[in-house]
Amino acid sequence: MRDVLLSIRPEYAAMIYARTKSVEFRRGLPDSAKDWKRFYIYESSPVRMVTGWADVSWTMHSRVDVVWRMFPKDGGIGSREYSEYMIGAESAWALVIAKINPFAEPLPLSSFGIDRPPQSWRYIYH
Repeated sequence: MRDVLLSIRPEYAAMIYARTKSVEFRRGLPDSAKDWKRFYIYESSPVRMVTGWADVSWTMHSRVDVVWRMFPKDGGIGSREYSEYMIGAESAWALVIAKINPFAEPLPLSSFGIDRPPQSWRYIYH
């Protein structure tokens, strides 16, 4: 099975686990992202561990402004942060989260056969 590991800042991962963030915005993903069903959450510094996973109910890829209009209150950020994050992007992705599973104990990247954190995302096989 091929899943995806996403690097997410700890404050946004916490919002995902608290279910106050139900959409993960991304500037650039491969076309295969439309078929992603699950992503694992790698919390960036200072955590630097894989802390859980989320199932994706559906994925949207469109113009930056269209994605924002669809999900203005679901991504855990305001319009200013979103606009700043999307500077220079031709399009945006929204991964709509269906189910969340935080791990009881965070896992190191080595548990997934990875030796360094992804800049944004990375395929994992298990």
